[in-house]
Amino acid sequence: MPMFSYQLRGLSEVVMTSHLTLPRRLFLTFLGLLWLAAPGPSLLAEDLSNASIIEMTKRGVKEDAIIALIKSETARFSLTDQDRLRLKQARVSAKVIAAMVEASVIKAPRIILDGKPIGGKTLAQAKGGGDLSRVLKGKSVKAKVFLEGAFSEVTTGSTPNLEIELPEGDSIDDYLLVRIDPKGTRREIEVTFVGGTAAVKTVFPLGGLIAGTSVVVRPGLHKLTFASPLPTGEYMLYVLGSADFAKGIYGKGYDFGVRNWID
Repeated sequence: MPMFSYQLRGLSEVVMTSHLTLPRRLFLTFLGLLWLAAPGPSLLAEDLSNASIIEMTKRGVKEDAIIALIKSETARFSLTDQDRLRLKQARVSAKVIAAMVEASVIKAPRIILDGKPIGGKTLAQAKGGGDLSRVLKGKSVKAKVFLEGAFSEVTTGSTPNLEIELPEGDSIDDYLLVRIDPKGTRREIEVTFVGGTAAVKTVFPLGGLIAGTSVVVRPGLHKLTFASPLPTGEYMLYVLGSADFAKGIYGKGYDFGVRNWID
């Protein structure tokens, strides 16, 4: 069996000997994990932050290892002029700061429920849900679209902490919370598609709209709040204008279930 050994030198270097050569990325990730497992504050359960980058730098973790972690982990950096000055004063390298800046650029919407990101889902059309070919002729068509599964795999309590992080140019007004109805092995939403000769531009969910207020936490990050606790049921954060009939997409959204007993 191939043998390998490693020697830590102040957590700044790992020397390995083996008949097997680890890929560079795996090596760097391994080094970063060694730092995370070392005595001292652990950040495994938290997003990377300015403080964790400064701490890694102080402990002598290699620049490439820090950059690899920035690219592979969820990061929440503050990068004002004052923040960048503090990073430089803490001897964080220019390459690491550049990686922090790149990681902070939002390229796609990020929906965060109770501190954890949730993935998006694509809606399919239910049979008998309306002749959607009429939409491309400028007509308005009511249709039923659905998600597979009677219940969402993501659950929360009646007062969810729901945040939406958006790329520059995206509007919070395009996100609506709707209640979706379980129907056997799936969940359905009735919508109205409004189209024309070009691509479909607007999708209006009908019924089950949940009124809420958007609060700006910081530029690009919004928090949704609700006047009263949400009842137990199935919900979707629906994205207006996300239908693309040419690709067989009848809308997109982010689903979750509310269970009052979780509170």
